[in-house]
Amino acid sequence: VTSEFAARVARHTNITLHTDWSNEQYIQQMATCRVFAMPIEQGLTRSTADQTILNAMYFGKTVVATDSIGPRIYLRDGVNGFLVREATVDAWVKALTHAFELKGEAREGLAREAAFDARVRFNEPLRLARTLHAAIASIDPNQETLERSSMPPNLG
Repeated sequence: VTSEFAARVARHTNITLHTDWSNEQYIQQMATCRVFAMPIEQGLTRSTADQTILNAMYFGKTVVATDSIGPRIYLRDGVNGFLVREATVDAWVKALTHAFELKGEAREGLAREAAFDARVRFNEPLRLARTLHAAIASIDPNQETLERSSMPPNLG
């Protein structure tokens, strides 16, 4: 974190910037937070923050992330989290305000969807199988890499 960025954040009394947490402290904060924000640089051509987003989803958190290649894999906008499509402060304020204003069943439903997706749709064995399938297909796209019957359930 640059000193310029830290100074800009320090002007906002409702924001606390933490740069010295241990992994244990970070996981504890994630587990107890209400909304998890994951700003990512717009326009990346590689996936980033995947595991961080899945960790927050696993805890049933409302995840708000930049609409980028990584978050787009896991977040279904308005169903299990929110994607911020514009790289503006106003867009982030709008998305975070909406996330914090969710109440009752809307909030609980989103939390259930997020936790289910992290624990079932994107669990580690399925993620590894999808990666292996994609890697084999990229090496020999003419070869049928895995028979459907040999793939784990829900791998499509």
